[in-house]
Amino acid sequence: MCVLVASASTQACSADVALSPEALAVGVAQTLWQRVRPMSNSYAMDQQVVCFCATGGTVFRVTVTGGVVVRARDAATDADVAPAMLTRFRTVDQLFDEVRSAQGVPGRLTAVTYDATYGFPSDVSLDPIKNATDDEVSYLTGRVAFAPS
Repeated sequence: MCVLVASASTQACSADVALSPEALAVGVAQTLWQRVRPMSNSYAMDQQVVCFCATGGTVFRVTVTGGVVVRARDAATDADVAPAMLTRFRTVDQLFDEVRSAQGVPGRLTAVTYDATYGFPSDVSLDPIKNATDDEVSYLTGRVAFAPS
């Protein structure tokens, strides 16, 4: 098991294992996120799920409590999303999971950008099924605000 040291951008491993630049980048970003997020893992963020779906392109204010999406409301109308639709959104930890999972499949991760201040994935673009139509999805995340711990 490797331990990523973000400040030095190096790894300490029992075996000599080379990480790809993409794997190194996600490790550094996730280390930054874990360092700055509150212990409660509670925060609010804007998230836009760009997809071929009913709410594709709408910006939502998403509330995460204890690492779970508990609320999403349309940023323009202030209308809450039905609880059954909360699974459409991703917490920051889930975004990191999406990136890591997609990195293992060629062509699945089409783009990823990390926030320079907090490290969270601010743009994750995925193509889950190669050569399929209308399955692409992007998670655009920003305006992260931490809840008091």
